[in-house]
Amino acid sequence: MAAHAVTQSFEAGAGASSSVVYTLIAGSCYVAILLVVAWCFVSIYQGHTNGTLNFSQLLWTFVRGLVLVLVIGWLVLP
Repeated sequence: MAAHAVTQSFEAGAGASSSVVYTLIAGSCYVAILLVVAWCFVSIYQGHTNGTLNFSQLLWTFVRGLVLVLVIGWLVLP
């Protein structure tokens, strides 16, 4: 009974349902993770073009970043 009252008061104060607020926060976090992974991809590509990273390091970093994005997306987004 008390949890329902808390949810109602939150929705009245926030002006949106709790699921909408959760989706907004989770989506914002996911976008931040995408930006960090994109920055990492640009950095490793620059290292590869400068000759400091070989192709296997470039490939493994790309795979790790892709797996990170997929796993976080699966865990966070509804």
